[in-house]
Amino acid sequence: MMQPSEGGERRPRTRGRPSIATAEEIDREILRAAKEQFFQHGYERTSMSMIVKSAGVSKTTLYARYATKVELFLATVQDAHQGVEEIAAALVSSRDMGLEEGLIAFGLQLHKIGAEVNWKEFERLIFAEGPHFPELYKAVALRMDEGVEAISEYIMHCATREGIACRDPRKPAAMYLYALRGFYNWQMLNGQRATYEEAAEFFRNLVDTLISSRVDW
Repeated sequence: MMQPSEGGERRPRTRGRPSIATAEEIDREILRAAKEQFFQHGYERTSMSMIVKSAGVSKTTLYARYATKVELFLATVQDAHQGVEEIAAALVSSRDMGLEEGLIAFGLQLHKIGAEVNWKEFERLIFAEGPHFPELYKAVALRMDEGVEAISEYIMHCATREGIACRDPRKPAAMYLYALRGFYNWQMLNGQRATYEEAAEFFRNLVDTLISSRVDW
């Protein structure tokens, strides 16, 4: 729509700032497009122009959010790990499951979200690009530490409620999460994805091993 100018001529109406809903949609679309391009072409061969084209946004819009390709790349990895944090937070806040049941449920939810965010592709990117980006390793390590904290809080809560001696819940929490990561790395290296039944068996065995050896907690 045109607005009249002081001289009677009409000039284009300037667009206002996007609504919160629209801004969030733009953010999601940029991250989706970035993941798609990084997965398909790798970090080095992916350009910001390719992401602009895939996302259907302007360069100005993209660079207003991510000044460099490094920032955008790290944002895609952090976005993928966000789902893990949400699962851990839900586990901690539920408080209505036992120790074994809760840890198995966490693993199965992680298995489900792993399919939704192409976890194998992220693992490949981390292994391939990590040596060139210390920030990437730091970001992944930070997410792991946050996960350990959340799981250790849940373990301590259940141990107190169930009368289980537990001096240092971080120890079993770290072993649990590192084993989960190893499980997914194994799938990546073998080019496979475990079925729900295979994942459930792995999580049951893992949790059973941790709980039966809790004398070391």
